[in-house]
Amino acid sequence: MASIHVYRLQRHVTVSVAASLVRRHRAGDQVWLVLPWRTRWAQNLLNLRRLGHAASEVGVDLRLVSLRSQVRQLAREAGLPPYIMLPPALQRSVQRVEGKDSHAEVRTLSAAQFRRPRHLGLAAFAAGLLGALLLLGIIAATIAVVLPSAEITLQPITQAAEVRFTVTASPLRTEIDYGQALLPARMVQVIVEDVAQQATTGRATEPDTFAAGDVVFANRSDQAVSIPKGTYVRTGSGQTARFYTVNDASLPAQYNATVRVPIMAADAGPVGNVRALTINIIEGGLASSLEVINDSATSGGAMREIARVSAEDQNALYDEALARLTELARQQLADELEEGESIVQASLDVQVMSYKHDQVLDQRSEIVSMTMKVVARGEAIRSRDLELLATRMLEAQGKADLRLVEDTLALQPSEQVSVQGGEITFDVMARGSLAQVIEVDSVRHGVRGQEVDTATAWLSDSFELAAAPKVTVLPPRWERLPVLPVRISVAVDAGAP
Repeated sequence: MASIHVYRLQRHVTVSVAASLVRRHRAGDQVWLVLPWRTRWAQNLLNLRRLGHAASEVGVDLRLVSLRSQVRQLAREAGLPPYIMLPPALQRSVQRVEGKDSHAEVRTLSAAQFRRPRHLGLAAFAAGLLGALLLLGIIAATIAVVLPSAEITLQPITQAAEVRFTVTASPLRTEIDYGQALLPARMVQVIVEDVAQQATTGRATEPDTFAAGDVVFANRSDQAVSIPKGTYVRTGSGQTARFYTVNDASLPAQYNATVRVPIMAADAGPVGNVRALTINIIEGGLASSLEVINDSATSGGAMREIARVSAEDQNALYDEALARLTELARQQLADELEEGESIVQASLDVQVMSYKHDQVLDQRSEIVSMTMKVVARGEAIRSRDLELLATRMLEAQGKADLRLVEDTLALQPSEQVSVQGGEITFDVMARGSLAQVIEVDSVRHGVRGQEVDTATAWLSDSFELAAAPKVTVLPPRWERLPVLPVRISVAVDAGAP
C-alpha cells in the first residue's frame, strides 16, 4: 500500500542526498520535500530535473515545498508539483534530513521543534510582515494628521509664438534631424481588387414583332395543287420582304381557282409591313402553276428599344471603379499604419495593375461590369516626430529658458506637397504658447519650512508670474509651510496668453 513521507531538508543537504532519499521509497509512494530558504542547488533547473529523474526511476510521486517563487517556477519547468507551504494535515509527520554526502540522516521532529523551527517559517514571516505594515500605517496616519500640508498654484507669464518651416521626410532616415528639419518616413503599400458594376445608359433599337396578313393563291393549271405550310412568298419590287404560309392549303383542278392563306413575315420588324398588291412572287416549284397576290396590306411588324453597352458606359465604370478602389486603398493603408502614424495624402499614389470588362462594346445588356486591381503606395510619418520638430522650432523663437506650454501646440501642414525621389517636402505653420520652465522640486525645497508671506515673496521674486502665487496651508491656522517637501503640492497653470 502506498504511503506518504514528509522530509524537511536542512540547508546543507545536497541534491545528491535528496535524490538518494527519494530512491529509497517504493513505487506509488508520495514524498514531500520541504526546502529551506537557502537551498542554492534548488535554484538550478538541471538539479531539479535530476531530482525529478530520480523520482521517475522508482515511480515516486515527488512534491516540493518552497517559499521562493523562483524555486517553484523552476520546479514547474522540471515537471515537479510546487507548493508554497505544507498542507496542515502533514505537519505532524515531518522528518528532518541532514547530511552533506550521499548518506542522509533522517530524524523525526518533536512537538517542540514544530513550534520553534530553526528557520523562518511562513507564520513568523507573515506575523513580521503584518507588524511592519501596521507600523507603517501608524507612521503614515501620524504624518497625515499631525504634519501640515500645503498647496501652491503658480501662473507663469506666457507669450505667443509662431513659426513656418519646411519639412522633408524620407524612408531612408531613421531619426529626426532638428537642424535641417528632416523626418523619418515609412513607405506603406497595399494591393486592392474589386468588382464594379452599374446600369447601362446606351440604347439601341431592334426588330421585335413579326408582320402578318393574307395572300390569295390562284391556280393557273387544270390540275389540283397542294400548298404546304411554310411555302415562301415575297414582294416583287422595292425592299424585299419574305413571308411564309402558316397553314396547309389546296386548289382544285380548275383553272383560276383561288384560295386565301394566312402568312407571317420571315423577318421581324417594320420590314414586313408592306402595301397591298406587292406580294406577287412564289419561291420554289409552285411558281410554275400558281400565282399569288396580297389584296390587303400586312401589318404588326415593329421595333423595340434595348439597353446596350456603350463606350461612355465603359469609361464611366472605369472612373467609378478607380475612385472606389482608391477609397478602399486609403482605408486599408490606414489599417497598415502603426500607432501614431499618418499618411501624407499628397504622397498617395494609386496605379491600375489590371482591369477587365465583362461585356464587349455594343453588347446587349442591362448592366456593365468589370474587375479592377490597383496598387496603392503612400509615405507615413509619425505625428509625434512632427510635434517634436515643431516644438523645437517654436522654442527657438523665444528666450533660452522658455518652453512650449503643454496642449497649446497647433499644426497646420500645407496642402502643397512635393514628392521627388521617394522624399516628400511640405511647409508647416506651427503656433503655441511659451512660458518659463518651473521645476516643481525646486519650488518645494525653496519654500519648505518658511512662513506663508516669506514663501509668497520668494516665489514672486524667483519666477516671472502673470499673477500672484497662491499658497494654501492646512490646517488653516498653520503659519508655516511643511518641512517635508513631499507634503507640498505644486500646480503650474500655464494657459494660453
